[in-house]
Amino acid sequence: MDSQIRFLGGTYIGYGAALCWTSYDIWERQLALNILLAGLALGGIGRAISAGVFGWGLPWVQRATITEIVVPPLVYWLGSRKYV
Repeated sequence: MDSQIRFLGGTYIGYGAALCWTSYDIWERQLALNILLAGLALGGIGRAISAGVFGWGLPWVQRATITEIVVPPLVYWLGSRKYV
């Protein structure tokens, strides 16, 4: 379990840095931002499917899944699509 937490921590730090980089200049990096948002949403959908098959496991997994599925469409619909 420790290795999974370390892996996810490193992944989310890198992902967060990439999101920060794309959000500084949305006009130029719109495609990269949309790809990152789509990847986050697909990861959440995959996590939800896995939870449906094997159960939720730890309590934080359900909250992370909801965040991963809900936040990317909100970012796109409320802000990102204005720059397309």
